[in-house]
Amino acid sequence: MKVKIKKEILIKHLDNVVKGLSNKNLIPILNCLKIDLNNEGMYLTSTNNDIIIKTFIPEKEIEEILETGTIVITGRLFYEYIKKLEEDIILLEELIENKLRIFTPKAFSDINCNDKNDFPNLDFSEKKSFITINSDLLKKVINKTIYASATSEDRPILTGLNLKINKDEIICTATDSYRIATKKISLKNKIDEEINCVIPAKNLQELVKILENNVADVELHVYNNRILFKTGDLYFISRLINGNFPNINEIVKNQSEIDIKVNLNNLYHALDRTTLLAREENKQTVSLCIEEDQLKLKAVIPEIGKVEEIIELDEKGKEKFEISFSARYMMDSLRNVSGDSINLSFKNAIAPIIVRSDEEEDYIQLFQPIRTY
Repeated sequence: MKVKIKKEILIKHLDNVVKGLSNKNLIPILNCLKIDLNNEGMYLTSTNNDIIIKTFIPEKEIEEILETGTIVITGRLFYEYIKKLEEDIILLEELIENKLRIFTPKAFSDINCNDKNDFPNLDFSEKKSFITINSDLLKKVINKTIYASATSEDRPILTGLNLKINKDEIICTATDSYRIATKKISLKNKIDEEINCVIPAKNLQELVKILENNVADVELHVYNNRILFKTGDLYFISRLINGNFPNINEIVKNQSEIDIKVNLNNLYHALDRTTLLAREENKQTVSLCIEEDQLKLKAVIPEIGKVEEIIELDEKGKEKFEISFSARYMMDSLRNVSGDSINLSFKNAIAPIIVRSDEEEDYIQLFQPIRTY
């Protein structure tokens, strides 16, 4: 293998593919990057057994292909060294001694290569029937729900995002058993099969980073044990989590007894001030009291003091109602809501609090209150 390429082009693609490298050394080959060079261009591939990332640099973006070939090299070392080079044009050449020479007019380095036969055989096959979704919309639906997924591996199924697809509709749901975030979106194209899968949240976080500046549509190819996201010349494959995701339909449909509309910014900033005191305890417990045309937020920590905030409501004549909850959970919900105001719904002091917005009727968040008695 021998090729001349611009540093900025190589780094642009390496920025994506290094996200698929393993952070552990238990299986050394998973710390490696595979580089395939043919007359059409260069393929860069990485995997940590949880995700697979492949990107392609077409021949037109390469300065000169002098000799085709395949090498496997320690990915992080290669990436960091390329980033530190100062020259614009880099020559990569495979040497007879199973080394890769990285050469510029002012510097060169020889790095040992690994046996390319040890690199896993990876399947990038695509389905004839797939889903197409706008990149911005995909990022939005992931970000609006993924925060509610669990971080503990006690129940692995809750560490993922549930993706349900039926005809031209997608429903994404995440829950850690204390809170739920679910959003529905429409698709450009219909599919005949129904899909119900769970994707690890941490893998989707990496996908969102990769798609940060992407504006092209994304194809979703769903298999029994994996899902392929394809956009342009980028392939991102994630494993799926086996198991049954909780059925949250009945919880979300739970009829409320009390509904209020409140200014989003006023509530968020009042909570932010209240949590200066509440954050001193682990649960960050805040009490919310509704009476007549006022909403009161209160936090009391006997060892420190208390704080109270009052927000005026547009509707009057509300009966007195009080409930306690985690300020962090409420603020997480508010950060993901669009619009100037939100709707809060309560059934009683021990039933989930429901957060909605008039601007996003297809987006629902709810979380459990905290019992203070």
